[in-house]
Amino acid sequence: MKHSAPKLLRRLAPLLCLALFAAAAGAQTLFCPKHHIDSFENVSLSAEADIAKQYTQSDVSEFSDMRVYVTSKEGVLYIQTNYRPADNEYPLKLATKDAGFGLSFYIKNMLEQFELPTRGFDRAYSKDMAVFVDQGLLSSSRYRGLRFDDAGKVNIIDASGVARPTMRVPTAGGQTQLVMEFSPSLYARVTEADPGGFSSRYKSLGFRREDVRLLSLSTDSMTKALISEKIPAANRVEFDLSSPAALEASLSAHGGTTVFALGHIEGSSFVTRDAGGKVAFTIPIAELESMAKKHNVTVFAFGCNSASATEGARGTLTAFNTVDAVGRFEQALSADNYLTFFDKLAGPEIFMLLDDSVLGAARERQALTVYARETEGAGGRARVAPVGRVLILNPGAYVAASQGRPPSTPTPLPNVPAARDNRTVAGGGGGDSGSEDSGSEDSGSGMLIFAGGGLLALAGITGVVMYRRSR
Repeated sequence: MKHSAPKLLRRLAPLLCLALFAAAAGAQTLFCPKHHIDSFENVSLSAEADIAKQYTQSDVSEFSDMRVYVTSKEGVLYIQTNYRPADNEYPLKLATKDAGFGLSFYIKNMLEQFELPTRGFDRAYSKDMAVFVDQGLLSSSRYRGLRFDDAGKVNIIDASGVARPTMRVPTAGGQTQLVMEFSPSLYARVTEADPGGFSSRYKSLGFRREDVRLLSLSTDSMTKALISEKIPAANRVEFDLSSPAALEASLSAHGGTTVFALGHIEGSSFVTRDAGGKVAFTIPIAELESMAKKHNVTVFAFGCNSASATEGARGTLTAFNTVDAVGRFEQALSADNYLTFFDKLAGPEIFMLLDDSVLGAARERQALTVYARETEGAGGRARVAPVGRVLILNPGAYVAASQGRPPSTPTPLPNVPAARDNRTVAGGGGGDSGSEDSGSEDSGSGMLIFAGGGLLALAGITGVVMYRRSR
């Protein structure tokens, strides 16, 4: 689809915006060479600021230097560039209600509106062009399907204004999924509500080496020798590659841990070959994860590009050598928190896609059982009963223990009765009451809120929860 723009409007371009209608979609589109589009003044300033954070060069006239900012406001898609043709005073930008095309189409169509040459645009777009996408666009019911991952360099601007680099993760059916960096070499899905919170959350969780294991699915002699030499027996899952049943039996002895399964991946399965190239053992990653889950074991597929094999849930994003991986695992065992652990495990050659499920036992240690003390009638007998569990993600922030990551909005804990005025709240490390007993537990306080439907996981100053947590 191509619109025709009168040459008179081309001559007047520095003075006005072109109000055109996309014939195929019936949606109004505004192409503008002015400083800003009316009602988008603040958006325009934000775009300029976000582009400037990453690139000192402002207005450009070469496609290879072009930067594009994308967001939406009140149902309108807004695209601003730093591309300024020779005859224009300001860079080009557009606003549209059209939701039927990809980002490259909109930009190229905008160039055509002003009768600008487009030769070399497609190559520059796919190779060099940097695109900055407001993360809020990804949750827009109208524009979340906008195709922009085919641009050369895609950055997601999170809620705190940080432009986060992305990677493309191949998934089934030839599709790709974008993931964004939250720490060097560590990535999260672009749909995560608070990618910046990953770093602080992982850093707030103390690391204990007894919470992780290395499972070798490799027959490589150097890899096996290094594991025997460098990795303590307590941090290894011993397995003879005999059968899936034998593997499950081995995993059953390591409940409450996160197991890093190291091996070669073909398709969506671990495949182990002997020295002659014959398959000695194979197991689909999904089957391995399922059998491990039965024994309260979390599996991290530690094989080349494993995130693609797990449909972008978690895993590695690069190819690497198993000998190097063993060395990094050994170094990571000395970490004092989970951010340091994954920083040491990852590196220049091992990029990782993470979610909170990889925290395994550390999350359970942070979970609190919340109790309500209720008085039965005037002067009646007080009784204490558990009403649910919450998971401490960082000081002052809570979420239901059954959830893997903080919700974008507060969510009621399951099966929690409505709050009553005569209730007080207490918490414990999993016992039957809130009474004080064992000296092997930590005491502390946190903040929760009661609402009409039940207990909500919030950071708020509406009630202090006393709790004990097992060391």
